[in-house]
Amino acid sequence: MSCVEGDFKRHMDIIKKLNPGAYEHLMSKESQTWCRAYMSTGYACEAVENGISRDSASTLSLWMLGKKSLITMLEEIRIYIMDRFAHMIEESTK
Repeated sequence: MSCVEGDFKRHMDIIKKLNPGAYEHLMSKESQTWCRAYMSTGYACEAVENGISRDSASTLSLWMLGKKSLITMLEEIRIYIMDRFAHMIEESTK
């Protein structure tokens, strides 16, 4: 795994020696889309980071008070977050 650019280049040199075809295929793609060394570590959308964490704390405590089964609670959380994301996307496109 390549977490820094130096490791990426070293690993790619090894791949090039072992399988030039694989090396050419990988290098034809944008390394930012598949190599961890070039990926950002932050959130792509601050609204997700800020909105979900604050919003979910109160909602989660309400679900826990409901004494529902774990599977039911997780399914409701999944639906809630999907609805929240859809709402945030809708608001951002206005």
